[in-house]
Parts: sequence; C-alpha cells; structure tokens
Amino acid sequence: MLSDIDIPDNVKAQIMKQLGVSENHIQEALEVAQRSQHAGSTPFLTLMTQAVEYLKTSPAWKEFQTLVTVKDMVACISRLVDHNEQLNSKIDAVISKPEAETEEGEKEENGEKREKGNQLFKQKEFGKALGCYADAISSCKGKERALAIANRSAVFYQQKRYRECIEDCEAASIYGYPEQMEYKLWERRGRCYLHLGEEPEGQEALEMALLTLKKSNLGESDVQKFREEIKKDMKTKIGSRMKNSKEIRLTVQHPNAKNPSLHRDVIVQQTEELGRYCTAGKEIQPGTVVLCDQPATWFLSFNFSSTHCSYCCTGIKKDSGHFYPNPLNGKDVVRFCSIDCLKQAMNSYLPWESRLSLSSIFQNQETKGCDEISGSVLLALRLFTLTAKSTFLQLNMEDTAEENNIKKLFGLVRHHESRDEADLLSFSLKTVLIMKLLRQCDYIQGKLSDKQSLILGEQIFMILEALQYNTHPIDQSTGTIRPDSNIDLEELGSAVYPTIASSCNHSCDPATIRVNKGKELCLISRRLIKEGEEVSDCYGFHYTSLSKAERQKRITRWYNFACTCVACNENYPAMNKLKSTSEKQVKELMERVRKQLENKDRDCFSSTVKYLSLLEESKFKRPHKVYEAGSHLLSCSSWLIWGNKAV
Repeated sequence: MLSDIDIPDNVKAQIMKQLGVSENHIQEALEVAQRSQHAGSTPFLTLMTQAVEYLKTSPAWKEFQTLVTVKDMVACISRLVDHNEQLNSKIDAVISKPEAETEEGEKEENGEKREKGNQLFKQKEFGKALGCYADAISSCKGKERALAIANRSAVFYQQKRYRECIEDCEAASIYGYPEQMEYKLWERRGRCYLHLGEEPEGQEALEMALLTLKKSNLGESDVQKFREEIKKDMKTKIGSRMKNSKEIRLTVQHPNAKNPSLHRDVIVQQTEELGRYCTAGKEIQPGTVVLCDQPATWFLSFNFSSTHCSYCCTGIKKDSGHFYPNPLNGKDVVRFCSIDCLKQAMNSYLPWESRLSLSSIFQNQETKGCDEISGSVLLALRLFTLTAKSTFLQLNMEDTAEENNIKKLFGLVRHHESRDEADLLSFSLKTVLIMKLLRQCDYIQGKLSDKQSLILGEQIFMILEALQYNTHPIDQSTGTIRPDSNIDLEELGSAVYPTIASSCNHSCDPATIRVNKGKELCLISRRLIKEGEEVSDCYGFHYTSLSKAERQKRITRWYNFACTCVACNENYPAMNKLKSTSEKQVKELMERVRKQLENKDRDCFSSTVKYLSLLEESKFKRPHKVYEAGSHLLSCSSWLIWGNKAV
C-alpha cells in the first residue's frame, strides 16, 4: 500500500512541489490516489503542477506570502493570470473547448439507423427497432434525432410503456420535431393517457391534436378522417386510473416543520465543543428514516456518464432503450433518464456546462482515469452553474433570519487557520481556474480581477475549503447483496449534502446507516435512539474494523479533529472480540431475515426492524455482535429495496 511506504525526503519534496501541498498533506494525497480505481494523471493535474512551479519562481510568490485575506490572495493570482500572457495561454490551451468535436462524435447522418428501425417496427420486431432508434438518438442530432425519438415513442406505445411514450412525445418537440407533424405526437400522447385511465389529460392532449392539425400538410380528406378518429377516441374509455402503491417509500414520514429533510423528532443543537449536531427529541425506533438530503452540488463521474442520468444519477438500463442525450450538443457525453431530469438540468447547469469540455480537462483521454484532486473543482463549478449569479452577488451572510442551502455551505467547517502557504496557493490557483471556466461559458464577464469577479472568487475559495471536509460519495451497489458478506459499493460521483454536512457529527459507532437513492442520501436509524442521544453519521471509520489508534490517526488526518465518541472513549473492541449470543428467538429471527434477503423478499426490511426491536426488548447491551449483525442486515435490506444498483 502507498500509505505504508516510507517516503524519502527528496521524493517528498518533489511531490510537494508538483502538487502544491504541504508535507502534512502528502500522506492524504497518496491515500486519495490509492482509493480510486479510476485514478490517473489528467490535463488539469498537469496544469496545476506547471502553474504552481511557475508561480513559485515568479515575483508574485513573494507578494502572495505576505497576504492575509482570501480576497487579496485570489486578487493576486487573478491579476497575474490576467496580465501574464505565458501563463494565461497555458491555461487557455487546457480549458478551451475543441471546436471540431461534438457529443459522442455526433454527426449529421442520412437517417439510416432510424430507417432500419422503421423497417423492424413494421415487422413488429419492437425490441430490435428500439435498439436502432437508441443508436440513432445517440449518434444523430437536430431533426434526425427528434424524428428518432418520435419513432421510439411509437415502439413504447406498442409495448404498452405508456409513461415512456408520453415522455418521448414531449421530448421530440424539445429536440426540434417538425411543427407540421406535431399532431401525431399529441394524438399518441392522448391515447396513452386514456390507457392509463387519466381521462382529463387524455382529452386535453386530443384537443391539442385537433388544434395542431391546422399546421399539418395533410389533404382535406385526410384531415377529416383524422378528426373523426380523434372524436371517436375522445368518447372512448380504455383503461382505469392506476392505484397508488402501498409499498414503503424511502422518505421522511413525519418531516420537521423548520427543515423537511429531517424527521420531526430530530433536534438540531449547537455548542462550542460539538458545533452543530442532531439529537433525538423523543425515542426514535430502529428503521426510522431520520434524514433525506438532496445535494446542494454534485457531479457524476465521467466514467458513468453514458450509463447514468446526469441529473439524478440513477442508472439507465441497457435494454430499456429509454434515455435522452444533451439537446444542446455539448462535447461531453451527458444523458438523462427522464424528461423531468432533462428539463431540470436545462433550467440550471446544462446551458453553462455545455459550452465547456470538462472531460477533456479532468479525465485522462487514454486511460479514462480521473485525478481525485479535481473532484472539489467540479463540485464547486457545479454549485455556481446550478445557481443564478445574482444569488451569490446578493448573498448576505450577516442576515441570520433566512437560512438556505447556499448559506449552509458557507457555514461549514473549513479549517482555514491551519493551512500553510502551499495550501493557500493551491486553493487560490484552483479558484482562478474555476473563474476562468466560468468566464469561458459566459457566467462571468470581463477580467478576472474585476470587482464582481473577485466577489465570486472569494466565495469559490471558501467553498473549495469547505468541500475538502464535507463531501460524500454517491454510491451504487454492485453484484448480489448477500447477508453473509459486505455490500460491494461503487462510487458514482460526489456530492455535498447541506443538512447532513452541517448537522450530523461523526461517531465510530453511529446511530444511522446511509443509503443512496439516486443522488439523494438518506440516514436510517440502525438501533433505538434514546431521547437526548446524538443522531450521528459515520465518516468511514467504524470501531468494528479499525483499532482506536488507527481511527484517531485517520480522522485527525482526513477531517482535522479528534474523535470523542462513546466507542473511542470506552475503547470498544473490534468485531472479532465482541460478545455473541445463543438466544433462540434472536437467532431464529436473524435466520428469517437472511432467507428473505437471499430470496430478494422485500419484507426483509420490516423483519430486520422487528429483529432490532427484539434486541432492545431483550436488554442486550452494546457493543454486541447481535447489534452489528442487525445493522448489516438493515443495510442489506435498504440497499436491496431502495439503493442505487449497477446497470
């Protein structure tokens, strides 16, 4: 392991020079690289290395070392980049979008793939037709892509996939479907609604079909025939409205009035010693969803951009044929699982980021590897492309009456006072590179050293510092979830969850487990949380798998605090030294849950909750193997039912 290597001083100095980090962060940088299966040198990392080397040999370095405020540090590097042609051109060479390329190597095609799909459709080979249309949607653009989406909607209609058909009918218009043919889409949409038993929506869609018929190129007799068919459809009741499912949903059942992300029995408190933290206002039963948090910013790894939705991070099934590419024809591969996700992205980050070539900057084009250092840069960039510039320019941190997600991020722990000059230079340079990217996509206008740009620059710097200590992975489970083995989790991307980051402290024996549903992160109580007890999270260092000394060492290194949780204070033993039980009722219920998990029986969750409740009734004292076994079964059940799955 890299973390076990005794690094010679000369090598250590070279790494410090290349990465622009202090000696205290060398071990951290090595472990970050070690953890990632997709790690690799990228244009961004190379640029950072060269820029740091250049800056440390320039007169600006002496000036920088005398500066105290973040604003002055960012201004110093901004002025240098604005006026130094050599450095500026080096940066532009990396961040400028290649003009010759478009998403997925797109090109105007003659519609061969779509026509092949049409032939298969006529032969009722709907599955094969769907594949042809999916290929056409990926590889074509403009009118040809819109026609392929409309053709795909016809396949979905034949397959009785009415919701997906409705989405495609709407999407075809967004992608530029010919106006004179829109009446077909409205008719198809109307029929879908009628099949779903949604008569008001069906009637409205059919009326729109009649209105848009005026724009068609149909002859008078065809128009009359179409009108008669529509009027007939409007009198027909095909299906009945679907009933709502009674299945348990992964959501906070009784939300907190002040913060709906939290359960109503969770109280947020603040002390000088613990900062902001959560406690139970009343007893919280095992299996209770205590918190569901949507990220303030997130970024899907480039390695999953063709298999997962850019907006919600849900997997797109290979055989479903249902996805939407970027209608703005950006260079990066971007896909969406639904029309709703597409519209959400179109109304926020997508117009800005489509003007950039982020994968060519932050991904090694040969190995497709990514450097972990760039993760915070992409998260900070996304925060700004998600949010109107005026929101940041008008931000008033003194106003404590209103608290929103943006303010929560600026209030997160940053440990600014403990940073040395190498760290501050690295953060300043990353800040200016983000400013350059924002100017590249016209989010920022004018010089980087302009007053308005520097206001944003100071905020970017602060966000980058906060991201270092407050980022969570977006995970998915891979392989089969088994009760007798660990859940294999794969990192899809990264996110910052404002409520969790600002309100939940770490414990090596946490009160909750985590589950990712799309990009949302939920915390579920893994045992009875007594009134007044802290509702805690685990930052990855659990008492069952690491010694107290090793946990303390890693927590101090990665998060810059000393853990004082109960497991550390009472020196809980590792898993293999915990007590076990031979109590018959407990073992029988545990075995029942195991069998349900093996059979993918969704009742496994409620059975696990009964098991955890039985432990409390039986007065088992923690730490104990029965609790850790129950926690594992709860994780398995939660990931099986709700968690992200590999596609």
